Amino acid sequence: MWVRQMKLNLTQRVQARESPVIYPKGWPDFPINGLTFYQENIERIRSGLLLSDDDETITEAILVCEPDNPYSKSGTAVAVYLNALKVGYVPDESSAYFFKLLKGSGGIARAEARFYYSSDGYSSCRLDVNFPPSWEPPIQGIEPEYLEGDGTFSFRMRSGKFPINWEQVKALNPDIYVEVGDTYTGAGYLTMSDYGRSPYLDTDFQEVTAKPYESDDVLINRLLASVGGQAKVEFVLTRTSEKSHSTKLDLDVSKWRAANKSKPTKPKTPNSTSSVWSSPKKRRPKKSVWMKILFGKPKRKKSVWRGLFLGD
Repeated sequence: MWVRQMKLNLTQRVQARESPVIYPKGWPDFPINGLTFYQENIERIRSGLLLSDDDETITEAILVCEPDNPYSKSGTAVAVYLNALKVGYVPDESSAYFFKLLKGSGGIARAEARFYYSSDGYSSCRLDVNFPPSWEPPIQGIEPEYLEGDGTFSFRMRSGKFPINWEQVKALNPDIYVEVGDTYTGAGYLTMSDYGRSPYLDTDFQEVTAKPYESDDVLINRLLASVGGQAKVEFVLTRTSEKSHSTKLDLDVSKWRAANKSKPTKPKTPNSTSSVWSSPKKRRPKKSVWMKILFGKPKRKKSVWRGLFLGD
């Protein structure tokens, strides 16, 4: 049974002292959600850290897995504590990566954090961690894994919000300049963005050339997480007008779609708000034979219309 925990217990405090530290990124920019629900704890932390209004400090955060948290849609809730007091949670869209990492260390780990205090309720906490999180530093100088496609270039990307400065491309790299109506085929890097949200395609044209559609974000993030957060892919870019372009990847995600396709789940209780699984209608209990003999059949209620037309 899950119990809402507002601070670390004694066992967790002892375990936290010996827990490993998530490798830092170099600056704290990973956000924590839910601080508005823990204002009392935030005031205690401010007092303990001797902070004034609009002040901030670098401190140590404790991350704890909460597998039984009923409010987590993914079932991989990771709570964040400062000075042994809960301040929020890792965002649900990226908590699975932290949950998996922390499972190997007994469900608890440490990380460096930046805590900002504001008396108007806009305090914030950000972790200094790499994403995806890891215990060891990322290996530099190694070419990302190449994802071989099926040669159809059928994986569509959204490019409308990422216009390319074609004049700059023509001046700096004329070999890849594309006229209106022409196409360019090359290789780029499909990269997982911070916090596990929307990955992007990094090409020679510009850093963010295109992004997957929102319905494919989780799928691509899981794929990239399995290969270290970045992969090399082939793409075809078509310049459709002076300011717009379309992008497609040679990426076969059929097996990933099958493996990660969400299955519909039935409500746990018959009293769910679902229109399909509604609660059954209550029926009047049947009378026994002796009840019928002693009290007879129940009288029917007279209808107004029956009385008018039949004179009952």
